[in-house]
Amino acid sequence: MFLIIGCAAQEPVEEDPPAEVPVEDEEEPDVSIEDLSDQVFISKEGPRYSTELPLVSPDQNYLLGTLKGQLVLYEYPEKALFKSYDIDQAYSLKYSAWHPRGDAFIIFVESDHDLHIYLVDLEGEKKKIKTLDQSEYDTNVISLEGLDARVSFLDWAFQGEALALDIHREEYSSVKLIDLDGRILLAEDWDDRSFLRRPLADPEGRQIAFTRYESTGEENLWIWDLDDQDIRQVTDGSKGDYPFYWLDQRSLKVVLGAISTGGGHHYGLAHINLETGEREWEYSLYQERKIYTAYSISPDHNFVLGVERNAAGTDARASILDLETKEQSYFLDDYSIYQSEWISDDTVIFSASGWKREEDRYSGREDHHAIKLYSLETGLITLVEDEERLLLLGAADGEVHYLKTADDASLWVWQTKEL
Repeated sequence: MFLIIGCAAQEPVEEDPPAEVPVEDEEEPDVSIEDLSDQVFISKEGPRYSTELPLVSPDQNYLLGTLKGQLVLYEYPEKALFKSYDIDQAYSLKYSAWHPRGDAFIIFVESDHDLHIYLVDLEGEKKKIKTLDQSEYDTNVISLEGLDARVSFLDWAFQGEALALDIHREEYSSVKLIDLDGRILLAEDWDDRSFLRRPLADPEGRQIAFTRYESTGEENLWIWDLDDQDIRQVTDGSKGDYPFYWLDQRSLKVVLGAISTGGGHHYGLAHINLETGEREWEYSLYQERKIYTAYSISPDHNFVLGVERNAAGTDARASILDLETKEQSYFLDDYSIYQSEWISDDTVIFSASGWKREEDRYSGREDHHAIKLYSLETGLITLVEDEERLLLLGAADGEVHYLKTADDASLWVWQTKEL
């Protein structure tokens, strides 16, 4: 925008000069990322992540987001800009995910129906993951033609030496494990348009658990053993919601998850033996059309944060389940939980959305958003409330870090509040 000072249609400048006004006071300045020192902003319209965006690095030293057409990397929790990365205007960012070491991240960028994958280190050096399969694609990128534009990052394998992709074609879906040079290590194809969801590698990165949502409406648990190059189905005929966590750090034979039986009316929390597929129920819901979703497990694997809800989504109850005593502490009604972080073995911070107006409950629109803290000893505390969605970043230095909608609704602004 151009501002002309001292020019009026009726009078010459010399006869009636206007008061001096600094140009920057009347212009809309093009603020650089480096100038955003008081408030840290992040675009809402950025790449999707394997978890909620934006993403804090595994070592919790950096926050990765997008702003003004650039990738931005902030020091966490200091909120200081560490580095920004230019994005070619011809590219559209689709996904981003941190490397397990926390010193690099991958980005998926789309251009002219092709998908390019890069590994970027903290100094900005980029390594292109060149190819998936020359015989299949005959190119150094993934062609999105016939893929319904759905190529998803599943998880890292072999502690960051390879990554798993979920690829959807018009007539079949597949999962592929590629190394950082693009060579295919493992692949599995299904002759339907099933979806792979909630992947999670074991602590050593040698097995990946995921669920396959099939065209029949069933969602079963699968285990991908990378050493044996074997993919096997663990459950059969299930219709439940499957968040799960690897518990056994050595034998890696146990997954904790929310599992339903084939009837669809018996939901709960179960230990699963991955060799036999047998389930040991830890907690069960016998009420018809009730679903139990496990969101996170405490550091010592003693407690699980979970929510019970009905199929319509108009009734929800949050609770902490003690895995040893099977006792359940209900502490919040009518809220869904989106993110959570345990700050001790019995205290968890989480972001939640729910209803204050009865009519919104039945319209499916959540009208109240909050970040709350719950302790088995002190109970429930509300830290932040807002009419717009809040994103939890985590707790550090005695403060909770979160994102709220800025005055410009297309941006998040980074906020802190003392715990």
